[in-house]
Amino acid sequence: MEVLVKLVAFIQQMGKKEFERYLGITLGSVIVLTGIIIYSIHCKSEDLIDRMKRTDIFAQKISTILTTYEKMKTEEDKYQNMIEKHKDFTLNGTFEQLCREQNITPEPGWVSRTDSINEKFDEISLPATFKGLTTEKLVNFLDALDKKELIYVKEVKIKNTGSKQISCEITIATNKYKASFE
Repeated sequence: MEVLVKLVAFIQQMGKKEFERYLGITLGSVIVLTGIIIYSIHCKSEDLIDRMKRTDIFAQKISTILTTYEKMKTEEDKYQNMIEKHKDFTLNGTFEQLCREQNITPEPGWVSRTDSINEKFDEISLPATFKGLTTEKLVNFLDALDKKELIYVKEVKIKNTGSKQISCEITIATNKYKASFE
């Protein structure tokens, strides 16, 4: 209370011009201080909004990754069960059987090779060349390959050799569960 009394006494002693000057300084200081506070709050809120947007983007990415992982895990489990169901399956044997069924003969020298895909699976691929095929025989052979659960066509190169016959290079593949991982 005593402070207010001294302040009122100080103001009453001032002249009009001196009072206006102090009032201008006080009001200017309040306005500048208010502007600084508002600007600081605005900057902080913009930063927080930006962080929230980035967090939301990361959350969406994580959700997508988790969904993809779950799908991949389901597919991997399904594929692993399929592999275990067909333990006697060999790519070379199945390829020979399909060639006999389709009445086609690959060029000699086809050999399968194994490449590592990841820590759980190896890919076994088998490139083969066929000459003197008709388009119909090729389509029937590719259809028969497509119907096999464990085989997929990795690459097909077709060349026209004239006289309604074609030559093609086909690479088929399968995946094998690594024994060291079991």
